[in-house]
Amino acid sequence: SLPVLEWDNFQLSQTEAISTFLYNKLGHAEQNANDLQLAARSASLTSFAHQDIILLSLQLINIIGTMQNAKPEDLVSAVGQFHARIHGFLPRIENLAKSNGGYLVNKDAPCMGDYFIFEAMDLIAMILGKESFNGFPHCSKFMFTMMERPNIAQYLKSGQRPLYLTGSPVEPTILARVAECRPK
Repeated sequence: SLPVLEWDNFQLSQTEAISTFLYNKLGHAEQNANDLQLAARSASLTSFAHQDIILLSLQLINIIGTMQNAKPEDLVSAVGQFHARIHGFLPRIENLAKSNGGYLVNKDAPCMGDYFIFEAMDLIAMILGKESFNGFPHCSKFMFTMMERPNIAQYLKSGQRPLYLTGSPVEPTILARVAECRPK
């Protein structure tokens, strides 16, 4: 199903467009709205997180979920390919976090792209384990900094956060299968 936002007489579809609209409408837009480069970098990170990492994570869960009678080596191969792709992405995030002093676009405050990358990295930790960030200290610092944001910290402590990506009743079993196949 396609995500659709209805706001007064306005309808908008697609995750990235909805998030951009809400981010700006609710007053969370970048501090300098006239900085087109900042906005473009934020949009680039949003797309990177959603199109490359989050969708790749959903694909892995779907693949493992449909491989009910797969040989163990086929599962290991699928998880290994996911691991390799993700570890191809982490140096990019590491370099951004290192060069910007914590956040990925703006040194002073997170932008929409930071929130999307945070969500994507949280999925990586859920699927591959937090040890995926070993060797990436600035990624780890970024995650910690985002988790300390007041609203995120409150949400994480509330217990309302879903523990799974898809909400499927078989997802815990799928994630357990992935955990068994993680590269050491």
